[in-house]
Amino acid sequence: MPIQKGVATFTLDTGRCPPWLFQRMVKLGRSMVVGLVAEYGSDEVVKRLADPVWFQSLGTVLAFDWNASGLTTILTAALKEAIRNSNLSPGEKQKAEHRLLRQQAGTADQNRGK
Repeated sequence: MPIQKGVATFTLDTGRCPPWLFQRMVKLGRSMVVGLVAEYGSDEVVKRLADPVWFQSLGTVLAFDWNASGLTTILTAALKEAIRNSNLSPGEKQKAEHRLLRQQAGTADQNRGK
């Protein structure tokens, strides 16, 4: 089957993530990150977060609007908060937060065409 190519356009979201939704994203994100790290290790979790399709899918699973322009920012903030308050050891938390921020910066660079 040939690969389909095209352009997807998304509307810019001018609003904010409702606090009740953000807290739900943090709670579910915490459970998912802890489970994924336990099952596959932190390196594999970072590889998955670096995959744009997987990252977008995770945002959808955590209930953020699939076509919202703020998915990267909101999802990264929710995962950072989830990691900060998780049962991971302090060293694992720090590594996970740094990797998540580096991944977000890399995605932003790719989006700018660098």
